[in-house]
Amino acid sequence: MENHPFPQPKIKLAIIASILSSFSFAIMLALSKISLTTCSINQISFFKSFFSIILTIILVLFFKKEKSFFSFLKTKQIKVHVIRSLSGLVTIYLFLFALRTISLAEANLLFNTTPLFVPLFAYLWKKTPINHKIWPGLFIAFSGMVFLLHPQNTAPNPGIWIALLAGALGAITILAVRFTHETEPICRSLFYYGFFSLFFSGIFYTLEGFSLAPLCQSSTALPLLGIGASGFCCQVFFTLSVKYASAKLIAPFAYVAVIFGLGLDLIFWQVNILLSEIFGMILILIGLYFVASLFHRKNSQLLESSNLIE
Repeated sequence: MENHPFPQPKIKLAIIASILSSFSFAIMLALSKISLTTCSINQISFFKSFFSIILTIILVLFFKKEKSFFSFLKTKQIKVHVIRSLSGLVTIYLFLFALRTISLAEANLLFNTTPLFVPLFAYLWKKTPINHKIWPGLFIAFSGMVFLLHPQNTAPNPGIWIALLAGALGAITILAVRFTHETEPICRSLFYYGFFSLFFSGIFYTLEGFSLAPLCQSSTALPLLGIGASGFCCQVFFTLSVKYASAKLIAPFAYVAVIFGLGLDLIFWQVNILLSEIFGMILILIGLYFVASLFHRKNSQLLESSNLIE
């Protein structure tokens, strides 16, 4: 029997976790858009990391298998953890900048160009072969994104390009999580992500002028707490999804966040949903089904050929 570096695929669990991650991400963006009216970008980023690391430490204390906390901290993937944290933090900063000038749905769309970059970065980073059969499903899903936004002939918005760059960096984050699971348990991956995110965001916030004032008023403290909690849930579900399935399978399911984003736009910003947007949602689901079916067949064949099915 061959040794496999990654856990065996659990497609259904991975897909459910990915959808929950997308929902948490949409909530985090909505709360961030609200908080941008009263807080700076550095404040939002720092307190998001602060509340997330507290929840992560609680998770670690309950689920770590090591006898001591110092044993738990031992890792051979410190460079990958730093890369994941930096790419994730820069992605959040870019998104917060973009949210000042674009809608929640537009931000989700452009972030979810991530699946287009995952195969390329996987090839550049680990020389992972690109499966060209995945492109039709991605194209269908991305076409659905275009219908959702019904773009008009207006001047380019700088926020569009900033959000697109965030989408590209998101691919690095996805792959970093996947690669750390060669040796790392979920709790350790979450801890180092939270720790380095808090460290780097703390540096930026200190340069701006560190203050706990945002926590002194419920009107700012509660949204910041919600951002931290939803960001934490996003990372937990995201890490679970990438643990149990290929990054190239999971990445397209981030498109679901756009549907959640549209719903939140409708609730909080009274955005009307058009027929073209409904058609776009259908295309997204078709594209996701195409990609999921492709990887399900591929993984099933791999398991059968390896005599790993009980």
